[in-house]
Amino acid sequence: MAYLQNSVSAGKRDVMLDVIKSFAIIAVVVGHCIQYGSGIEFFDDSLYFDNFLFKFIYSFHMPLFMLISGYLFAGSIHKGWKVCVRKKFDSLVVPILSWSLLPFVIFLFEHWNEGLTMYNVVGAYVNKVLYSLWFLWAVFWCSIVVLIVYYWCRNSLWIYMLLFVISFFVPDIYHLDLYKYMYPYFIIGFLYREGNYKERFRRVYSSNYFLLVTGILFAVLLLFYGYEDYIYTSRHCIVNRWGSQLGIDIYRYAIGFVGSTFVILGLYKVKRYLKILFPVLSYVGRRTMGIYILSGIIFLHMFLPLTGGLDGLNYGIIIVESIGVLFLCSIVIEIIVRFKWLNRFLLGGRS
Repeated sequence: MAYLQNSVSAGKRDVMLDVIKSFAIIAVVVGHCIQYGSGIEFFDDSLYFDNFLFKFIYSFHMPLFMLISGYLFAGSIHKGWKVCVRKKFDSLVVPILSWSLLPFVIFLFEHWNEGLTMYNVVGAYVNKVLYSLWFLWAVFWCSIVVLIVYYWCRNSLWIYMLLFVISFFVPDIYHLDLYKYMYPYFIIGFLYREGNYKERFRRVYSSNYFLLVTGILFAVLLLFYGYEDYIYTSRHCIVNRWGSQLGIDIYRYAIGFVGSTFVILGLYKVKRYLKILFPVLSYVGRRTMGIYILSGIIFLHMFLPLTGGLDGLNYGIIIVESIGVLFLCSIVIEIIVRFKWLNRFLLGGRS
């Protein structure tokens, strides 16, 4: 996290922050290509859970995104809670509501002749909204929590910690397990920038030994990553299963934070070697939300029919698939951003 303090300065956008975001979203796309693009048998048997590259990606990629989200939020929180809520609603909730119309329309088309009532129709749309684009919801709710604690609880670290502890006892319903999993990373990213920790730990973070130790620790932790360690398989709440679940949760948080830290520091260490790729990586980093949304639609509704006949995992094919998905998403995003109203509803006004 150390170098992120340099990522945003007044009136200037640091390319490295976009590079980090691009690395994370490329990891997301590659992970989904492994899952959905290796054949129907590979998918149905959930063989991707045992793939080492898949484990590597899923151990840190969403925590990394959440650390960055919390860090960026710290730069705008001083604008006032009303401005922040409105901005987050426009940039996150509006796109969720808009994109949820697509699966909702598909649902209506498939069940139109089944005598749907208004209750069924409204319930179906609400269901699509609540379960669509979970990461955007996670960023939104974490932002609301931070706003409340920041403005009404004096940004108390104890309140953040208390909420973290309480989260282990809250039922895992309506994707709350995913939101709770993301919460501490958002808070750490936010407090890191808000507390101006860069100068306090500059020597530690800039040390090659720290990068080496972080890398070794990440590698060791990754050796123990198994099926039960995915948030999607074991979830979060410890009620009635605290003996095993708490250990899983603690391990998952540890590898997520260590892995994210290693990736951030590592990318800064190889910064000079990446400069030739900066234009492409910076572009991808500025389009992460659009790629996240559109790639999800591609994978859920298009990929299996197109790749279901493949005979298992092939990394060459995965590379081609990943490049193809990123390219297709970029084309659609460029079309969307050319129309102001479309950009506002589908991408939250991002350009």
